[in-house]
Amino acid sequence: MLQPTPLEVRFAASPALLERGSVNVIGFGAIREQAGDRWPKLREGVISRLEGLLRHALRPTDFFAPLDDTTYLVTMPSADPQDVNIVCLRIAYDLHNSLLGRCDLGQIQVSTARSGGVDLLELHPLTTEQILAMAEKAGIHDFAASPYARAAIATKLAAATRQEVRVDLAYSYLPVWDSRNEAITTYLCQSRAYRVLESHAEAMPPEQTTIKERIAIEIAALHAGISELASALRGGQRFLLSLPFSFETIGSPLGRMELTSACRHLLAEHRQYLIFILTGVPPGVAQRRLADLINTMRPFARHVMATVAPGSRAYAAYQGIGLQAIGLEIVQPTLDLRLEADIARLALAAKGAKLGTFLYGLSSADMLGLAHETGIRWLSGPAIAAPVTQPQPMVRLTWDALVAERMAAA
Repeated sequence: MLQPTPLEVRFAASPALLERGSVNVIGFGAIREQAGDRWPKLREGVISRLEGLLRHALRPTDFFAPLDDTTYLVTMPSADPQDVNIVCLRIAYDLHNSLLGRCDLGQIQVSTARSGGVDLLELHPLTTEQILAMAEKAGIHDFAASPYARAAIATKLAAATRQEVRVDLAYSYLPVWDSRNEAITTYLCQSRAYRVLESHAEAMPPEQTTIKERIAIEIAALHAGISELASALRGGQRFLLSLPFSFETIGSPLGRMELTSACRHLLAEHRQYLIFILTGVPPGVAQRRLADLINTMRPFARHVMATVAPGSRAYAAYQGIGLQAIGLEIVQPTLDLRLEADIARLALAAKGAKLGTFLYGLSSADMLGLAHETGIRWLSGPAIAAPVTQPQPMVRLTWDALVAERMAAA
């Protein structure tokens, strides 16, 4: 593709620099396309954001300038050509992620510029394979939950398990009932990895994946949820988005780095609707350790919650560290005396610490009744509502209506 070279940037796109591979072009046509009729009003903000990213990433000897309405020329005279590509890839990723709340692989428009003749640039866009190969060096470990991202994760999972299979990710959203406000206010994003065989799809239990794979899956779910949230907000619809992150994931240096990298450029408009849940918290966790993980998550969300281990009797570690609520993930299908005791201790401890409470995984009418009697605030699971493929706006649901619905479904 040929691009005219404006007079004012020809010195930065000299034949010598072009031959050396020092010149790239970053495009943001995907942002203009999504903005539609709002583009004239949004253009200056997009340009300001891009130039801010460029100033932060480039050195004093580097140069950038606009080529047209949706492309910028970037020259890095002293950098290796591969480094020029990597820097521009990261800038393009951060631009789309910060403005759209996500970045699909297909939205990346980074090209290497060569001489196309007198006053012309010949642009060679980075291929999908090149972008994926450079993504890790650019500090990008996942793109938004597009077919490209799922394919990349599938490749990693298949290689790790040494099987010639396809692995796909599926997402669902579990309605969460707020007992105080008597409404479905929140949707909990759930992700599953599937090993796709010739004749069927087989769910992959978490224990069959490595920590790196679990990190990739959880961050991909973050991007999938943000995409749904951004779409709903553009349509004037609101809901709270709950995203689980495992203790093992956030407890690892790589996991913390991945989460911070993924969340750093989230729009404030989106953060105010996010609730992060630290899951799988082990029994006897030290308060300092727990506080460290919670502090990693807090800047990027409206609230942070955390699970307690079944059978826990001491809750001091959860106090005074900025949590909104503590709760249990219920995996058993029926209510027994042990679970009753866990719920009672949870409610009592939370009241003393002035924390909210949640129960996820309620699967029976007995569990639902006990949770309501005990005063647990946020409830989800089959006893509340089935998962949906797409979050819905907040909706009023009284206790009487909820019970009636459950009875009708029984």
